[in-house]
Amino acid sequence: MTGEFLPIAAGAGYKNGFGVQLPIAVNRVASVTGQSITGSYIQLAANKVEAGQTKAVIIPFDNYQNLLKNADGSELVNTDPAKAKAIAGKATVQITFTSPVAASELGVAPYNPFLISSLRRDYEVHLPDNAPTDKANKANFGTYDDASNPAIGKYYMNKENAPWAISFTDSFNYPVEGKAISDAYLRFLDWAKSGGTLYKDWYTNTGAGYRNNNNIYTK
Repeated sequence: MTGEFLPIAAGAGYKNGFGVQLPIAVNRVASVTGQSITGSYIQLAANKVEAGQTKAVIIPFDNYQNLLKNADGSELVNTDPAKAKAIAGKATVQITFTSPVAASELGVAPYNPFLISSLRRDYEVHLPDNAPTDKANKANFGTYDDASNPAIGKYYMNKENAPWAISFTDSFNYPVEGKAISDAYLRFLDWAKSGGTLYKDWYTNTGAGYRNNNNIYTK
């Protein structure tokens, strides 16, 4: 299996990493190559999956700044209009299984991707209702604005039912620096509160009342 991981933008000061959990045991993976890991907070097993996990967890990069820098080569900390053309590198990760894995068992992408917050391995951000890995600090659930409730299988949503992470299969223009997604896409919270049943076109509809173009980043 080959995965290509390309960070394209970073507005926050956090130095985030990225991982993907596959729905198979760690011993089903023979080897992993192509990862960009420069720090010491990620521990890998001999086959290069993350150590200490029950399921196979692949870490494509431990810090986005390994791959995304300003055009002059300097560290990309905050979005600077004068340095808007950042250089993005790509981590091409090759996963070799010990024996063939049926597509029906593996499922479909994106599997269970997650962000690792600011080099803190136990702070994970997953797509809504995707369970954390063994490394996550479960004590964070239900704190501050998080409304995760593992007892009912609810994960990574806030008190307004909005997800902490979103996966798109088509193009998406993210908000400008310092603006919430709901300030750019005006039906986002309506969609979230409805559990995804209303305003499914919240990010594609350009009609009146759907977006504030001043708060949407365009190249």
